[in-house]
Amino acid sequence: MVAPTLDRLFAAAGLSTAGLPATLVTGVTHDSRQVAPGMVFVALRGRSVDGNYFVAKAAQSGALCVVSEQPHAVAVPCVTVPSARSALADLACAFYQHPSRQLVLVGVTGTDGKTTVCHLLDAIFRAAGHVAGLIGTVETRIASQVQVNRTDLSTPEALEVQHLLREMVDAGVTHGALEVSSHALAQHRVRGCRFLAAVVTNITPEHRDFHQDLERYRAAKRELVKMAAAEQGTVVLNRDDSSFLFLAEAAEKIMPFGLSEGCAVTAREVQAGLHSSRFRLVTPQGERLVTLPLSGTFNVFNALAAAAAAQAVGVGLDAISQGLEHFPGVPGRMEILPGANFTVVVDYAHTPGALEQLLQELRRFCRGRLTVVMGMAAKRDPLKRAEIGRVIARLADQAIITEDDSRGEDLYTIMQAIAAGASALGWREGVEYQLIADRRTAIERAVARAAPGDIVLLAGKGHERHLARGAGDMPWNERLVAELVLKEQGRWATSGQLSV
Repeated sequence: MVAPTLDRLFAAAGLSTAGLPATLVTGVTHDSRQVAPGMVFVALRGRSVDGNYFVAKAAQSGALCVVSEQPHAVAVPCVTVPSARSALADLACAFYQHPSRQLVLVGVTGTDGKTTVCHLLDAIFRAAGHVAGLIGTVETRIASQVQVNRTDLSTPEALEVQHLLREMVDAGVTHGALEVSSHALAQHRVRGCRFLAAVVTNITPEHRDFHQDLERYRAAKRELVKMAAAEQGTVVLNRDDSSFLFLAEAAEKIMPFGLSEGCAVTAREVQAGLHSSRFRLVTPQGERLVTLPLSGTFNVFNALAAAAAAQAVGVGLDAISQGLEHFPGVPGRMEILPGANFTVVVDYAHTPGALEQLLQELRRFCRGRLTVVMGMAAKRDPLKRAEIGRVIARLADQAIITEDDSRGEDLYTIMQAIAAGASALGWREGVEYQLIADRRTAIERAVARAAPGDIVLLAGKGHERHLARGAGDMPWNERLVAELVLKEQGRWATSGQLSV
């Protein structure tokens, strides 16, 4: 990739070039700590840190130019813009030479299921013989290379999105799936991406701390629909979701999926089990019997979404069915560990809607008690805490309320808020639920009292590899901790002891 000059970079990004020299640009960044001679620094206003405070430092570190929403008296050119985030995205696209235009790129958004749908698409693309790429909550995949996502972002900042897409193109990737959060859409992180298909899995109330209300949240999600429509791309929508019509109004080419009438892609003869699901996949290309190695009806919906998106970008039905049938799964999503005559499930479910779907599915297979071990992360929508408590009380038999990422907020305040939701439905502390602050201790207690036929759900952490406490992050691997606890207590299943 040839480095652009400063004036040409800004011209390509549609920004003012007044006073900009024809000096080679070595990079673009929004992190003042990464500024090196020859770079452009974009000052972003964050929720806790304002990049404008670091403009002088960036100039001293050798920045060729700074971009900001306000003027700065520094020794280098300062280009003022209405939106620094939009400018960052435009500069990133220009600097990395619009890599999405060289890819068959599918964007996936929605409250629940984004990660699974992206991974299913990746499996389908590979089954079709394509060189595939993936950017999402759990990991980034570029052809055969896999990099774990160690951030809290499902969708990286705009600069990293374009950098990763450029790496995909340079590695020979032809087809990609990009997980797109509502935050990313509101903050223009995928601005400039060309999506040939967009998927919206579902929309339920979420991120009220950021979007304030459901209408703003839905409007953010609809931006992805508009982006795909602008490229004459196909929009894949869940016909069984209450936001279907709202989203469809912004689209031109629609491929509806679901289990109701009028779906272009649907499933019949569904048999959803704990370890796998079998159904007849019905598409405009024809039908196939599929055994999906994922449990739950909600994963049938995820499979339909992925199948519809794959078909929308030209993948054949044989490759779609092969990709679904040989799907290796997603870390931290419905991972089942065999206890001696009982079952432990590790899942990332952390929204009321996702937890409700999961508990409804697990209830179908539970011959004993259904126990939930769960907390809630700090600095997220506090209204969800009581909602989670109510979902648990409606659908489970008992719970241990514990820590998640407390991030310095008082842990017992969070736990009591969850407990208040359960108490509102008649649950009592010390009877139906307990408060245990240490997450490992909570898991140990739940495993120790599990009886034959029970299911113990460890919810909320899933794939995450840290536990954020007030003093900082500590390493954490929910599946590994659960496995160690089962073995320490002598409750890891041997052959003949499997429960469900």
